Amino acid sequence: MFDYWTGLGIAFLLWLFHAARLLALLNSQLNRNLNKIGRRISYMSQASVPMDWSEAHASWWSKAGKFMLVVGLGLPFVFASWLYVAYIVSIALWGIYTNASAPQAIREVRWKMKHMDLSFDQLVRESIKVTDEDPSNFEKHKQAVIESMRENGLEPS
Repeated sequence: MFDYWTGLGIAFLLWLFHAARLLALLNSQLNRNLNKIGRRISYMSQASVPMDWSEAHASWWSKAGKFMLVVGLGLPFVFASWLYVAYIVSIALWGIYTNASAPQAIREVRWKMKHMDLSFDQLVRESIKVTDEDPSNFEKHKQAVIESMRENGLEPS
């Protein structure tokens, strides 16, 4: 039951699941919303990271190649068998724990980002909620987001 080949098969299935999940995440509403405020989903950590001009204007082939490289880098680790399975399960449990332990306001913002097509102003308002800033500073926060985008060679839509 817990031999090397069984672990290898389960590890390979988890690797395929990870590749499909990453592809779905990179094409998700969350990533489209993040793009509007000059951010994107990282291929490696799957966290929100700043985006620069070259990433915003990359060709389809460039994005596909980067995806294949990142997914392909994980393939050799599948041969670690049960160690890889334990690693993936621990990462999944950590994600569930951090999401469940987040304050309700942050979980609501995450839900909106994942499921709703938000405008630039709505995204700025939601980011104010996450950072616990005063909502009356909306224009100041909006200008800070716009300035950050311009520093990375992006123009707000």
